[in-house]
Amino acid sequence: MDNELDNINETLKKIEKKIEDKSPERNCLTHLMDFSKTQEKYRRDREEKRNEEILKLQRIQTKSIANQESFNRVVAFTGGILALTAIYTFIVQSINLEKYPQTYWPITVIFLILILLCFVSLSKFIITFWKEEFFWK
Repeated sequence: MDNELDNINETLKKIEKKIEDKSPERNCLTHLMDFSKTQEKYRRDREEKRNEEILKLQRIQTKSIANQESFNRVVAFTGGILALTAIYTFIVQSINLEKYPQTYWPITVIFLILILLCFVSLSKFIITFWKEEFFWK
């Protein structure tokens, strides 16, 4: 039993000696200062990388939101065109305005102007989209 304890004691001493030999310097104070500076530098680098990633994600989200708003505008104007067409058709067919030219033509002109305004907004979006996506990339 005594022999086993001596062996264990010697093994522990060898391990402690190897651990002490691997330490960079004997001066603990300078080692701690370097260690804290190194840790602070690593922390700062990680924060910078994280901030860059967050900024990149925010840019992607901003662009995605802008694209979604543009798409919503297109859907709204398309729905407006369909609604105006349906209303015009309903009015003309239900009242049978073709027999009354003095009211048929003003209503036709008003609805035509409204539909053209919707088409102008749609064409503006389409032109802007094509310029951004295909011509000036």
